[in-house]
Amino acid sequence: MVKLTDIQMLLTRRFGSIACNGLSLCVSGGLKKLTFQLITKHTKMKETLNLDQNPPLHKTSVSGSPLFDYIKCPLHRYTFKVKNIREWTENNCEGRTLNLFAGRTKLNIDEVRNDLDEDALADYRMDAVDFLRTWKGEKFDTVLLDPPYAFRKSMEMYKGIKCSPFKQMKDEVVNVLKPNGKVITFGYHSNTMGANRGFKVEKIALFSHGGAIHDTIASVERWCL
Repeated sequence: MVKLTDIQMLLTRRFGSIACNGLSLCVSGGLKKLTFQLITKHTKMKETLNLDQNPPLHKTSVSGSPLFDYIKCPLHRYTFKVKNIREWTENNCEGRTLNLFAGRTKLNIDEVRNDLDEDALADYRMDAVDFLRTWKGEKFDTVLLDPPYAFRKSMEMYKGIKCSPFKQMKDEVVNVLKPNGKVITFGYHSNTMGANRGFKVEKIALFSHGGAIHDTIASVERWCL
């Protein structure tokens, strides 16, 4: 028997933490089908779920809102060592990509690789802000940002070398990005490049590592000139 708590969990998994002004339900067939109307600040949507099946909950979208991907995967010190994350990243990069914190895993894309870590597989070994300020080559279609998520992690990974502040790096990204280019950022939150810099969020991905481990969040943003 399907319980109301099961329905609540199903909707949460399908639509994430969307803040609703109202939610109206119509239940039929002994809680086998659920028709609901989801009303947000900007959007009204009606959909029917078959509760006897497991719908594809990993990818959702409400009109006018960013796409949302939910992916379960293990955690690794080097983000792109995880197959699910690596493949998701490769699928979301466009054209020639600057991988600014490249780490030790090469991606199956056209990438220019930079990393301060002397053991990283990198074409350049520069501080991220210095690279962005001095790059004289062709601009990139995508900039991929996977910096250390915290100061402690930065000091551990770069053996005591202090990286430039993240805000400075974000301010300099447009120096190397083509108009209408993408920035893909990994971290603990989704507030990254931002509208003040002329960016629009196209997709959010949440990589769930299970237990009490922090989720990894990736934001895909488009530079809209």
